[in-house]
Amino acid sequence: MKHSKLWLVLATTSTIMSPYVKGHGYISAVEKGVVEGRATLCKFSAKTGEKNIGCGPVQWEPQSVEGPDGFPEAGPPDGQIASAGLASFSNLNEQTSNRWVKRPIRSGMQNFEWTYTANHVTRNWRYYITQPNWNPNQVLTRASFDLTPFCVVDGNMRKPPKRTTHACDVPDRNGYHVILAVWDVGDTAAAFYNVIDVQFNGDTPDQGTPKWSQVGTITPTMDLKKGDAVFIRVFDSSGERPDLQTRLSIESKQQGQSNQWAQALAKKVHEADNSIQAGQLDGKGSILPVFGVNTIWVAKDSDIKRVEIGYDVKTSPAPADVKVTGLNSEYTIGDTPVELLLNVKSTDNADIIINVYNHAQESLASNKLSISKDKAQDIKLALSKSEPGHHMLVTRVQDKDGKLINQTTQDFMLVWKTTAPAPSDKYDFLFPENLKEYKAQTKVMAKDGHIYQCKPFPNDGFCKQWSKHTTQYEPGVGDSWSMAWNKLN
Repeated sequence: MKHSKLWLVLATTSTIMSPYVKGHGYISAVEKGVVEGRATLCKFSAKTGEKNIGCGPVQWEPQSVEGPDGFPEAGPPDGQIASAGLASFSNLNEQTSNRWVKRPIRSGMQNFEWTYTANHVTRNWRYYITQPNWNPNQVLTRASFDLTPFCVVDGNMRKPPKRTTHACDVPDRNGYHVILAVWDVGDTAAAFYNVIDVQFNGDTPDQGTPKWSQVGTITPTMDLKKGDAVFIRVFDSSGERPDLQTRLSIESKQQGQSNQWAQALAKKVHEADNSIQAGQLDGKGSILPVFGVNTIWVAKDSDIKRVEIGYDVKTSPAPADVKVTGLNSEYTIGDTPVELLLNVKSTDNADIIINVYNHAQESLASNKLSISKDKAQDIKLALSKSEPGHHMLVTRVQDKDGKLINQTTQDFMLVWKTTAPAPSDKYDFLFPENLKEYKAQTKVMAKDGHIYQCKPFPNDGFCKQWSKHTTQYEPGVGDSWSMAWNKLN
């Protein structure tokens, strides 16, 4: 068999573009952020190598944890706060004292960073934290949190840059707590909910515990088979130390389950060498192996610099690499349904499901196809609804057993079709120029290229009611434009 080895604060911003895929937004620690969100760590590893596992579909799109706004009076229901009420992200709602990676944090001023993949006009950001006596082994509810936000940042109804940092005064806490960061979008009835699992000073070795230093992580990212092996590789200042390697051979299907072998390896590390420990720190300062992510510690004065995880596993074929090309960044809405003309190619036999969603998560088109190795196939998707705004093309790749092996999301926009501008002698102003002069019978050229005339009294007063953030009476655009204007062409 082949094997292979509540304070109102000012937002500080950065205009560096995100290196990640398009979407919406999530709590990150790329530049100035102190901690990553739970969903973020489902896709990206922390600087320590730690990563959440068993997350479900959110591992493909942590930027999309979006639900109804209005928290805490409204918003996602209790028990579903972490998933924003989305059934597809329900794994995020699991809550125990050792289910998720915890990132170290101190009370006092800390920076929280958002990375946006599709930014929106913003009402505000709010940050909540669990009560001092919360129960980490119960699902998150409103009763879990202090519902007075410890930090509020005004969005001024503007779009933030692609990365934003908020300086917030974090309350005093001890041990494990959850912070809830809410991004309240201003141009939709939606908000983004990111929970953050944190461990406060006094309970984490790299923030106040003098005896231990963190040098690695046992992250159970996959199940193993009987005959496989997993081991730690230890490195000091001179290089790798094979004499300190600890190896676990998988002897049964049950032992090969990811959480099982992670705990077994951590326990074996304990038994092999007291100078290297693996597990999670409890409230008494002891390091205990757990069924899940185990941090690897060494004594503060140790010469060991890092510990990595190695595998000796049966060789498996690489999963199919599927490419979907032909998607434009923008499509114009016309008299017929918008059509997407795409080309799909795979490096291996694969079952592929392609869906189109609008920003409200409505499914507008779907196609399921089986494609052969190194073959390409053209497909056409006609959208069932064509409305302006943000849309997503989601491609899911499944193996022969129907198991998801990859998922990608591509973003595109639908825009109104514009007409050629009318001659300037047909209207008085280009909207919204000379706004204060608008009165009954005033004619304007709107952004859609059509001419509108201000209605007579008593509706003419609506014609002047416009700003960048108040557009309900904007001709041809606002929700209530017909109360103020008559369309002439």
